[in-house]
Amino acid sequence: MSNPFVDLASSESGQDPELDFEPDGGRSGCLTVYLVLGMIGNVVGGLVLLTVGVFRESVDTLAYPNEVLPGVGRVALVLLGLLGFVTAFFFKATYDWKRWGLIGTVCLLLLWPVLNAVVIGQTVGAVGMGLGFVILYLLFRKHLHRFE
Repeated sequence: MSNPFVDLASSESGQDPELDFEPDGGRSGCLTVYLVLGMIGNVVGGLVLLTVGVFRESVDTLAYPNEVLPGVGRVALVLLGLLGFVTAFFFKATYDWKRWGLIGTVCLLLLWPVLNAVVIGQTVGAVGMGLGFVILYLLFRKHLHRFE
């Protein structure tokens, strides 16, 4: 039986133990949960936005009364719904350690709050969505060398 009290300051490679990773591309639990929930949330959110945008009548007045750009409600919801699927696709590519997936995820995480504030007029929601970018940075800052 191996000793459970291992000196974490040393590693077999002689490097910082935080830089060591499994050859199969393993990731931390928090990072995995963030990416999986990001995929699920964007697919569900995309379905909700598409459903509301396509099937609800008078979206402009009922769904978003604070809308900054009146008259674009239905089209905006459909486009945001499709963008939710694109975001889930980039989250999946990031999960598979693809550099282009991370770049797309970062770009879309920066774009979502802007769209939320401009199209829908919810600045508080835009700030909350911006926190997703901060969380992504904090989770990935030690793993950027893994992307191919």
